[in-house]
Amino acid sequence: MASRRREVASESPGVTRARVVVIVVLLALAITLPVAAAASSVGDESLSWPRFYSPSGNIECQVLTVVAGTPSIDCLAWNNGRVAEVSANGRTNDFHKDSFSWVKWQHGNVPVLGYGKVWARGRFLCQSKTAGMSCHVVGETARGFTINRDGIRWFGQAPTPAPAPAPARSTWPPAGFALWNANIAIKFGRGACKSYEDSCYHVILIARYGCANDLLVTLNEYRGNTIVGDTNGSLSTLPPGQQVDLDIPSLASSAQSARIASVDCL
Repeated sequence: MASRRREVASESPGVTRARVVVIVVLLALAITLPVAAAASSVGDESLSWPRFYSPSGNIECQVLTVVAGTPSIDCLAWNNGRVAEVSANGRTNDFHKDSFSWVKWQHGNVPVLGYGKVWARGRFLCQSKTAGMSCHVVGETARGFTINRDGIRWFGQAPTPAPAPAPARSTWPPAGFALWNANIAIKFGRGACKSYEDSCYHVILIARYGCANDLLVTLNEYRGNTIVGDTNGSLSTLPPGQQVDLDIPSLASSAQSARIASVDCL
């Protein structure tokens, strides 16, 4: 029994040394592996949300896939509505947020990318800075932008302008105008003349399709319900959509009012 106890006792230091070696190896792995992982990453892999904000709340960025399946990173400056875009193939674009109604912006309730932090998703990398948000395509460092409240700065390549959005269809006649016919709308009143006459009728006209040649406006002047005279004014042309204030002098001294008798594009 004494011999057996001595044998066990003699083995204890070896076991202890083995345990120490295992612990040291595990500690070394715990230190080395995160460093290696960080070195192989272009950004913080935990910061890969599809949409994020700058700390100021003025810049919102999101990943879109709209053109032939090619993804892009788009960043909007809320103070002026401008959007900078760079796609995975290096194409750049600059447009207003209202140009494309199908692009939805959150304006809140999305993660914030703190100053100095790097966001990475797919081929895109963005860094939040106090000077603005900088984004580019990884491997194509000349294809990217920095956007802030003052504007957009492009890396190496000017953007390809997006087509201007089609103007909203206007109502006819415009607000405040009375419809005369399908082409002409008018406002009518009386007041001082711009020229030498004492009293004038003011006819403000707008033509939906324009009058290429002379435009003649004829008024009947009334005292009560009786016509006491007529007067007219003309324009050489009236471009589409342009408002013109036409002064027509009152010629009947006894006239109390006037009504438009005709408006003709000659």
